[in-house]
Amino acid sequence: MRHLALLLLICGISAAQMNLVPNGNFERDENGDGIPDFWTVAGAPHVKQQLVRDVGQDGKGFSGKLVCTEFGNGTPASHAMICQVGTIGVQRGRWYRLSFWAKAEGIRTGMVRVALVNTRVWGDVGLQDVFAPTSNWQRYEFFFQATSDLPAKESRLQIWFNSTGTLWLDDVELVEIPALSPKRLPQIPTEDAANFLPNSSFECGTAGWGSYSPDLRWWMGNVFQLIGELDGETSVHGKFSLRISLDKRNLPTFYFDWFDPIHQLVRSLLAAHHGWIPVNRNQPYTLSAFMKSDRNGVIGFLFVRQSDGRSLRKDFPLTTKWQRYAFTFTPQADFIWVGAGFDLTKLEANVNLPAIWLDAIQLERGNQPSEYRLRRPIEVMASTDALGNIFVTESSKPTIAVKIHAFADATEGKGRRWRNSSSPTEVGARRFVNDYRLKPAAWFGRWFVNNYRLKPVAWFSFDASGLKINAQHPTLNAQRKSLTVTIVVRDFFDAEVLRQTVKLDIPVGSNVTKTVNLPVGKFGFYRVQVLTPDKSNFCLPLRCAVIKPYRSKDSRWGMNHAYPWQFLLRLAHQAGILWWRDWSVQWRTVQPKPDANFDFSETDIQIDRVIKEGGKALVLFPFPSAEWSTSGEPAQIEKVQPIAYRRQVMLLACKPKDEKAFERYIAESVRHYRNRVNAYHIFNEPLYTFYSLPASLGHTLDDYIRLLKIAYNAIKLEQPNAIVIGGIGIWADNRWTREFVENGGLKFADALDLHLYSGGDPDGLCEPLSKLWERMKQRGEAKPIWLTELGCYADDDPPIEPLRIFFGDAAMRSAFHSSEQVAAEWLVKFATLFFAKGGAKIFLHAGTCGEINGTDTGSVFFEYGGAPRKIYAAVAAMANLISPEAQFERTENLSEGVTVYWFRNGGKRIGVVWSRDGKLRQIQLPANTRALDIMGNPIASKKVSVGETPIYLTQST
Repeated sequence: MRHLALLLLICGISAAQMNLVPNGNFERDENGDGIPDFWTVAGAPHVKQQLVRDVGQDGKGFSGKLVCTEFGNGTPASHAMICQVGTIGVQRGRWYRLSFWAKAEGIRTGMVRVALVNTRVWGDVGLQDVFAPTSNWQRYEFFFQATSDLPAKESRLQIWFNSTGTLWLDDVELVEIPALSPKRLPQIPTEDAANFLPNSSFECGTAGWGSYSPDLRWWMGNVFQLIGELDGETSVHGKFSLRISLDKRNLPTFYFDWFDPIHQLVRSLLAAHHGWIPVNRNQPYTLSAFMKSDRNGVIGFLFVRQSDGRSLRKDFPLTTKWQRYAFTFTPQADFIWVGAGFDLTKLEANVNLPAIWLDAIQLERGNQPSEYRLRRPIEVMASTDALGNIFVTESSKPTIAVKIHAFADATEGKGRRWRNSSSPTEVGARRFVNDYRLKPAAWFGRWFVNNYRLKPVAWFSFDASGLKINAQHPTLNAQRKSLTVTIVVRDFFDAEVLRQTVKLDIPVGSNVTKTVNLPVGKFGFYRVQVLTPDKSNFCLPLRCAVIKPYRSKDSRWGMNHAYPWQFLLRLAHQAGILWWRDWSVQWRTVQPKPDANFDFSETDIQIDRVIKEGGKALVLFPFPSAEWSTSGEPAQIEKVQPIAYRRQVMLLACKPKDEKAFERYIAESVRHYRNRVNAYHIFNEPLYTFYSLPASLGHTLDDYIRLLKIAYNAIKLEQPNAIVIGGIGIWADNRWTREFVENGGLKFADALDLHLYSGGDPDGLCEPLSKLWERMKQRGEAKPIWLTELGCYADDDPPIEPLRIFFGDAAMRSAFHSSEQVAAEWLVKFATLFFAKGGAKIFLHAGTCGEINGTDTGSVFFEYGGAPRKIYAAVAAMANLISPEAQFERTENLSEGVTVYWFRNGGKRIGVVWSRDGKLRQIQLPANTRALDIMGNPIASKKVSVGETPIYLTQST
């Protein structure tokens, strides 16, 4: 039996590793026609492509070589593609790895796509990704979980690109693998720690803590900063506790504009720590915390978030006295984070909201709580007083003010942790007061200690709630711990720019806070790391930015969807990101029934919150219809759309039965907003997607242009100076964009709408943009171009590895960069070319934010708490330099491969320059010219190095 079991195990492993791609090494060509067996090409007839065999990647055997010599992006089938059809089957829920070797030459954008699709519905089954091959052979891997069963006969494994060029492939392998268990980051070390939680009694301030609301279960995000404050008046351990209170007149509110406009009040809230804790499945753990409220009966709870998304929770009725509450659980995932908070959802709306206090939170192994203790004998944390650690200043020599917090644990005897709440002095004092029924008075505490000589001695104060301990055991207080910490500061390039040591003198049982002004001296992005001799001290680096204030009332920069939290809007505005593309003014929202009056109360909430913070709203009319006005037929929609929520959208996407009613909807909306808004956008991604007028349901370009004309005329009648955005919302080289322009669509738009999700070469991407701009000028229709969705993503501190698999959708993954520096440099280069070729506005996608310890890469600019990414600092610099008033003037070649793009703004000329081929070159600056780095700092030299990183040139004219 043992031999049989071993044989079955070996067979199972072999089956799981079997290559599902026949002839993946391109060795077979049984008919000798030079085309590898099982492989073919696919694409429109006007794409001239050929598949042949070439030398293998190791110089032996064969590889597949796809050569495209003529290309025209006229239809969805305009691509050069190597594929296998009808050969590969996968099963829903199982994990797979696709790997291959590849190299390329002459592909315009440098990007190649890969997917496994179901040809019956033409949708991917979990694999949809991109890679950027170079001229050298490299191996690429893609992991995916099949989202549906795929019969082999309905499959197509496809690898393709959208230009002329040559692609080589070798050793293509698709194998089933065991379920992929992602790693969560950052991880809090648990070795040699009885309590796993850093800063668990808040003696190092609120550093390392944030908030979460179990009631906010939206994909758009959760509470994105700590809601709570340090309280030095009441505590269980040390001096401080965390007080959480909500003001019913100003409850934290979560906003979003898709699909149904959301403004949800937060009434269930907990404090949670940063970082993931590795745990053993099926082993008991106990979470405990001291809690109290300002009234009895408030529901408090302890909370466990597991890495598989499931949550565990235990509720308790709180009292007005400190009590310890415990929750023993057995995790079913590899990583967790925990928290404690209160639930006010069952309170009546008109009741004054309570406050709660948290202290001495502990997570430990075992099925019952042990005596509270700190994670480390001395804990050190860091924070700043700046919102999001973003410093806005005009100073030519900026500094970063960092607070270093330290707390030294107090012990009594052989390692027993000291707690005020159970000290013999407090017990004796309370007994004396109760026995003699003495009135509390501050002087009494001192008299009691001096006359009764109870030891250990402590100083007391009294108030209406009774006795308070103000100091620890005097013997322990006399002890002090000296500690030297090292502060390391790294810049945008991850280069160390500052290192200094700080000596801390910490009384045992107490805390110290020391503010250190770090003389960074330049604007830009910084990472501040505080290091201690104890390597197990858990102090996360601080992401910081130093930027100049943005003064203009307009901007070139915006975001598709406004962030759910107001403080993120304010941080964005400081960097010159002022525009917000709002989706809330849907026909179904403002007129839910045909005989109903128009009601903008819901949409006002979304629009006004942006304007209140000084932002500018681009009102998108996303759909042509409401449920009651659509011409769509559910039965027909179901035939072309298998996903339920998309079918709901497609019902609204169909053209309206009554175009007069549609015109009235547009006119009423503009009449309502014309004193607050000056830009309107007609439909999101019509024709080629399911959002509006999908071609899959028979809609045509004529349908879109006709409805655009109706909307344009209605808007101009109500608000003549309004800007109307029209277009197909796809990139410049797509046939839908070209046909929109050639068929006169720009007659009914003041600006052309484009969308782009690609991390490809900016020069290659902007080549068709240049041709489109020239064609618009030839037609006398050189309207500004608004890029209302642009993907550009990276995260140097991913919360999950491998991040790429679990981030966003296929389009967003197409715009994913290897690092934040690469993404920031790409964005500056792309924006420069875009602004030089008719571009006016760029809206990044999207204004979302994740939960604490969750994926927030899609928010583009911010990590939790508004901590900046490098892209934020880069856009802040560019927004100040290339203002909305700046006009593109000309290009100038400074040397081979180095071109500067000059913009004029009044009496000043601003240039952006980088090395087009990536080679580093020394450039002598022209007269009357100075250079600035990508962060906007002066470069003190007349001879500068120009490489892949863009720099700015300025001239006074």
